[in-house]
Amino acid sequence: MRGANSPRVSGDQLMWTTLLASPTLREIRTVSRGKKRPFPSLMAPITASLLLSKVTSQCPDLQVLSIFPEPALAGTGNHKENIFEAFLTFSQPPFHHYLAQARQLRELASNGLLLQPDVLPIVASLPSLVSLDIYTPAIDFDADDTSLAENAFPSLQRLGLYLASNQGTTDLWGISALRQLTSLRIEFRDQHNDDTDDPDNWARDLLSTIAKNSPNLRHLHVNFSLCDSCEDEPCDLGDPGLLEELSALPLETVTLESAWFGIHDPEVFDYIPTTFSKVTNLSMPTLSASPNTLVYFAKLPKLQHLVLDLNLTHGADWDLEPTAPVGLALHTLETKDNCAPLGDLVALAKSLLLLWPNLQRVVCPKDDVPSGTKLTRNTLISSLNASITTIREATKLKQVIIEKYGVAESVLFDFLPTVDYLLLDSKE
Repeated sequence: MRGANSPRVSGDQLMWTTLLASPTLREIRTVSRGKKRPFPSLMAPITASLLLSKVTSQCPDLQVLSIFPEPALAGTGNHKENIFEAFLTFSQPPFHHYLAQARQLRELASNGLLLQPDVLPIVASLPSLVSLDIYTPAIDFDADDTSLAENAFPSLQRLGLYLASNQGTTDLWGISALRQLTSLRIEFRDQHNDDTDDPDNWARDLLSTIAKNSPNLRHLHVNFSLCDSCEDEPCDLGDPGLLEELSALPLETVTLESAWFGIHDPEVFDYIPTTFSKVTNLSMPTLSASPNTLVYFAKLPKLQHLVLDLNLTHGADWDLEPTAPVGLALHTLETKDNCAPLGDLVALAKSLLLLWPNLQRVVCPKDDVPSGTKLTRNTLISSLNASITTIREATKLKQVIIEKYGVAESVLFDFLPTVDYLLLDSKE
């Protein structure tokens, strides 16, 4: 559902949804406006009630629902209020009355109304609810004012929070059912440093609260979203205590946007191999990574895809010492869209393969790049990836020759660029 010329869902959408409702209908979604940062279309409270009254009675197998009622405006004189809507509001139960009947619902997306003391217990009673997304400017929740059953949210595994402010976010972890979460996504919108007492502290406090109260978390995505136009620095998460807390989680995928670990400090970066030891996909696009920083990420044995703000200009700092490779699983290294490899690309490829023997490609996003710059950058990236492929395969073949025929026969590869490891084992 989406309003044609308005962010509000109208009666026309209600009529068509009612006509199309059938016992086989399983999903009803409100189409979001905006590509990069979706903002859902709102609907009048009475429209939400009428819609749910129809679909809960006509669609017994409804499993996915996104619905965004406006706050009740009846009797307020607000310009949005329609006389007919106001009249119906007095005779129609609120939308959450019908929400209680959607017992088979597995995915629900809505706004902050879900957190009201009379609504949240109904949502928490849905036995099959696996995924919950909440879009609201800020979290307004007090566990002392909301009575939840001991078995609240019996099936909940995924939670998404799309917020304008960080205020009240940690209050949600007063809900004991969040201990069973396996997936969490939190996105803020254009926060400013002067809007928060201390952006580093609140970011650390948020992650610390999550680590302590959601011990089963495997997928974590937080976008702290500090305003780029204000040139605010990313949130500094470089605290050994926080990283030690995160290391207790069984994390598999991690995305931390508008965040970094501060200026290189071995005491902090030494925690990376233990904090993310089970992670297969790690994304920190605002963490500026120099070669001496990449060494820490190369110690992650299960990491397959890594996103950092890389400087791919080959220089003396890329002359790394041979090591025993650990990061054998990594196949994709991704960097920011304004990055282009420069200098000796063959030497750069050898340095990257020294860290990750099975690296297959370096990737740069193609968004918001002028066409001329894009062509040049794509050519350089293609050349770097071609060098990576050649050196990787030549190194593997050289190792096979050494294992079968001895070191003497490997002189055949002296004219090819290869990588020498202290302990070469690049078998996939």
